[in-house]
Amino acid sequence: MMMTRRVLLIGVLASVGAFGADPLPSAESLLDRYIQVTGGRDAYESRKSQIMWGTIVYPAQGIQGPFVRYEANGMIYTFVEMAGVSVESGVKGGVGWERSNATGPRIMGSGERAQALRERFDSLYRWRESYTKVETTGEETVNGQPCYRVVLTPVAGYPETVFLSKKDGWPVKVSAIYQTQMGALPGEVVVSNYKNFGGMMVPAKTSNKIGNAAFTMTIDSVEVNTAIDPNRFNLPADVLALANRRSK
Repeated sequence: MMMTRRVLLIGVLASVGAFGADPLPSAESLLDRYIQVTGGRDAYESRKSQIMWGTIVYPAQGIQGPFVRYEANGMIYTFVEMAGVSVESGVKGGVGWERSNATGPRIMGSGERAQALRERFDSLYRWRESYTKVETTGEETVNGQPCYRVVLTPVAGYPETVFLSKKDGWPVKVSAIYQTQMGALPGEVVVSNYKNFGGMMVPAKTSNKIGNAAFTMTIDSVEVNTAIDPNRFNLPADVLALANRRSK
């Protein structure tokens, strides 16, 4: 009889604890909130293109330089120049590529290309196109900010963990396995200094660490819905030749 009472008491306490705990908000609701606080659906739908200018800094190496990034119709082109080295990269027509005056051209693998596309300005707005599963897995404090931890599983590539501020609703950190030309490397991006660029809240600073490389990117300005010459996204001749050889 005593044993029965103990079992019953344990069961009651377990049930009370379960009902007393606050349930975590769904990842879908957190992503909906992100869309709202960063500008709303109308702002995302009305943004057809953007040009972003900024600065990238590698503090350990003591080098820095400007970058410009073009986005339109799911196509991307980025140009970076520092310490006499220029690097171009882009995605168009199912081809992700990169070339520099130091190492020449290369074609991204499918996972790296998909990862590059997930870095578009509207990637979290269109998360259903890129991710097969999203799940809130807990709560965590990041740089003094209470956050919800959300794991997003992409169609291609490794799961990404996004830490969404409870207060503001936008990301303060992203952790993932990043696919690079040197292989899959662990990394994280600390996101800060959100500013309104053209009606949308955008993080003006990101502190990145991928493998042993650490760098910061600062956005200086963003031009919205400016007509961009479609040729801007064309594959350079040596990249196109490499892509053609790969497809045979």
